Amino acid sequence: VVFYVLHALAQLKAEEAIDTIGELLLGTDSLLIKAEAIDTLGKIGSEKVAEPLLKYFPLATKDEKKEIVKALIRIGIIPDGQNLKEEILSIFKEQEWDEKHIALKGIKLTNLTEAVPFIVEEAGALDPGCFDYEEKIQSLQETLLSIDSEEELVSLIEKNKLKYRAKAFVIETLGKLRSKKAVPILIRLLDDIKRDIRIASAKALGEIGDKKASQPLIKKTIEDEDANVRKAAIQALGIIRAPEAYKVLIKALDREIYPDIIETIVSALISIDQEKFLKNLKSYKREIKQALAGLT
Repeated sequence: VVFYVLHALAQLKAEEAIDTIGELLLGTDSLLIKAEAIDTLGKIGSEKVAEPLLKYFPLATKDEKKEIVKALIRIGIIPDGQNLKEEILSIFKEQEWDEKHIALKGIKLTNLTEAVPFIVEEAGALDPGCFDYEEKIQSLQETLLSIDSEEELVSLIEKNKLKYRAKAFVIETLGKLRSKKAVPILIRLLDDIKRDIRIASAKALGEIGDKKASQPLIKKTIEDEDANVRKAAIQALGIIRAPEAYKVLIKALDREIYPDIIETIVSALISIDQEKFLKNLKSYKREIKQALAGLT
């Protein structure tokens, strides 16, 4: 009977029952009733449930503590002075993604930087072929962008022990963080053996916008054998608006044969010095004019 009453109170979100449920939680010996009481308080969803849940927390079993933390996270309350790191990380390590989403919210609420390596590991282990891959990656990345993750991410990339997909994920995240601290290692990664790491590094350097990256990126536009790497480096130079890249990119217009790269060069040149580029409009070959028309 108690079980079904608790279930009904949860559906009703009966705030007036919070104190009574808290007393039941402390007084019953039934593990089933304790579990249902914790669940009910969580579903009621009021800030008032934090007090009875935290009162019981020191007496709770390991599994009960996890459920209490889940309930607190759902209502968005992590009281000051409560160290729930172990429980939040334990929830994140669960196989089900519904559990991971709860943990990610808890990581944001507590600025849990100790979770950074686990988030990166999870990102690297995800199968890109899964229908919800992008959604999961976005959730993981948004969490890293919401906490003080920069130091941990730079440390992970410097150790150079990450697997390919995890490394690419960290590079992209550092770019979105506009991490000046990551610039030296990202410049080195422009010469990585894997082309996707070179692409990710060029894009990240563009997002960060540090002028120190201009010369290494110029070098990539000239020397890299992969067209997609050159394209990423050119885009980055356009974002940085590096004036020293102007002459190099003008020469690249005569060298490049791929329409998408020609368009990328034109876009970068306009970003760097639009007036100068358009001044010589009549002298450009047909492909360049077509690229310009596509942009305008």
